[in-house]
Amino acid sequence: MKAIFFIAAFISIAMVCPLTYAHQPLNIEIRYDAQRKIMFATVDHHVRDVREHYIEKVCIGLNGKAVKEIPYRGQTTNRMQKVKHYMRDTIESGDIIFVEAYCNVSGKLKKEIRIQ
Repeated sequence: MKAIFFIAAFISIAMVCPLTYAHQPLNIEIRYDAQRKIMFATVDHHVRDVREHYIEKVCIGLNGKAVKEIPYRGQTTNRMQKVKHYMRDTIESGDIIFVEAYCNVSGKLKKEIRIQ
């Protein structure tokens, strides 16, 4: 009976451990270059292997409406995913650009900036 308990406990722990390494992005820094109409973002997401655990997609939006979804199959570095997107829409003072990043294992994070 004790053997069954220990085997069940071991299997439970083995299944949960990989999830402890899965996490949502830590932060998103967004910058908009009005002259070039380009939005730059850096998604902080610290991982061991950029091909196994990475930011799988980034959604970019303007004033609450999604304008672009960018898929990825790996991450720029083991610390971050870089994003660059040309904003076709006219951006005016007061507009809000948002970036939502999705981890391929678990979690997502959304940040926004208001254009001055």
